[in-house]
Amino acid sequence: MKNSAIVLGASVLSAFVIAACGSATSSSTSDTGDDTTTTTTSDISSAVPSDIVVSSPTAEASAATLNLASKSLKGLTKAVGDAEGSDYLAKKEALQALVAGEGECSFTLALPDITSPDCYGPVVDYEGHVDAGGEQNQPNGQLPVGDVGIWNATEGEEACAAAKMNELVDKIAAYIDNAIKTVGGAACAGKKAGLELPEVADDPVDLKEAMDANVTATGLTVEAAQIDRLEDDSDGNPVYQGDFDGTMTLGSDDKSTEILLTHVPTADDNSTYKGKIQVKMSSSESQFGMNCDTINTQAGQAGTVVAGVILYEKASDTAVTYEFNFAQFCGSDTDPFDADGNIDPTDVAQQGQQEGPQEPPPDGPVPDVAPTNPTGWADNWNYGVFSFDPTTGAGSYAYAWHAGTADQRTRTLNLTTEADAEGNVTGTAFYGYGPDIATATAVTKGTIDGFVCNWAGPNGAISDADRSAEGMGEELALAQKQTMSRAAGETLFSSDVVNIVYAPTNSCDLEAGNAGFTYEASIPGGGAANFDLDRATGSAEALTNELIPLADVDFVKPTPPSDI
Repeated sequence: MKNSAIVLGASVLSAFVIAACGSATSSSTSDTGDDTTTTTTSDISSAVPSDIVVSSPTAEASAATLNLASKSLKGLTKAVGDAEGSDYLAKKEALQALVAGEGECSFTLALPDITSPDCYGPVVDYEGHVDAGGEQNQPNGQLPVGDVGIWNATEGEEACAAAKMNELVDKIAAYIDNAIKTVGGAACAGKKAGLELPEVADDPVDLKEAMDANVTATGLTVEAAQIDRLEDDSDGNPVYQGDFDGTMTLGSDDKSTEILLTHVPTADDNSTYKGKIQVKMSSSESQFGMNCDTINTQAGQAGTVVAGVILYEKASDTAVTYEFNFAQFCGSDTDPFDADGNIDPTDVAQQGQQEGPQEPPPDGPVPDVAPTNPTGWADNWNYGVFSFDPTTGAGSYAYAWHAGTADQRTRTLNLTTEADAEGNVTGTAFYGYGPDIATATAVTKGTIDGFVCNWAGPNGAISDADRSAEGMGEELALAQKQTMSRAAGETLFSSDVVNIVYAPTNSCDLEAGNAGFTYEASIPGGGAANFDLDRATGSAEALTNELIPLADVDFVKPTPPSDI
């Protein structure tokens, strides 16, 4: 696959763990009540990561996590490689069962429809906005979906920060799962075929015939699959590379998919390791966002590529770190990878703009204007770096996403979790805005540098009006905070303490006497009356924001793994 990639992106996995197999000798474990048996193998599955599962740290706990007859999950799943829950343990058990090759090499490919929780970023209708002024900034309007951060403390019974983290991770995990299941299916098929790992200078081991004969996965067509042993790295560690090409039929769309896995055991028993996964998924449709549709029309091209790169490292039995970048590029024939096999946030596609005034705006087809860099990324850049203890899933998770190239900032969610010996878990989440992904440094990506309370309102952060006035569109040194907890035996994180309330103004506050400024969340099916920031009837009372000072965001971003 040469410099291909891996559509797996990843998200903020807090409970996701990588404990891959990569050396000629690896260990696999199976649960037998309170006992654990370890089997040493030297077959093809030893070069395939068997614990790369992506799950939100705040995912709803399954029977496996709660230790409620977790073995029964194997009998309940639709296929060996499918999990009954989205939490880490349930997904890991399913993947390990697939890689072990003791049952059928079966799994399901899917891209589920995942929606954003109403508690985060609902549409907000407003009248009499206090920052309005000028012909282009009317006092009545609407704040678009996704632009007001954590608006309510809970989503039903669940803490809003947990619900939002679950959505973000699950969307990325949907792509990762398909890639990882394919790799796991190759391991399963290779084991059943009795294939062994190659040595340095050997020809790659072809896995296609074994996969055709043994893998059952609706919608998967394998075109090429192999495992190779490269030269040892500079520290004398073995390097294995798996290369998989094929087509995934997901819904009505055939997605040409390439997966490249490079795995480097740093211990003889593969108890520590590092690696890199690249995914590239070409489609005739837009998979995230609509910016590429306009750019493709202007450029006379079609389709999109969703691409992602994950770097990972397991330094010890209790320390795993992982970093990912993931985005949608325009044009289905695009090669999104640079010379190092990474995707570049500065590789931006921009819509072409007509010169001169546009009055009235043109109707009908998109104007015939050439876009800038038409094969760059234009939609949904996701960045994450996570560091955690794989025995508990507790750790630190930084996630940032950039909806489209027109935004000047990333939206950022930072989360830490802690688990005790009794199974109780606590978490602290911070939400705010970070630097543009195209200009952020390795240090600043995934960090919060302030809060914008009037993101899309009149004279706000993305207003089309003159933004030269002091404070207009600037971040204030503030952030949202929510603490949460999940007691042993419970499935959801409940909200404990919140600092989320603010007015959607440039100052984040309202002075007394602004009864004319009203705003209300517009929630499909109702329910907006229970939301904290609604001022549907107006009030002459002042509103002082309850956000925390930026200096009180006591989150330390994990150090990402080194590239390989």
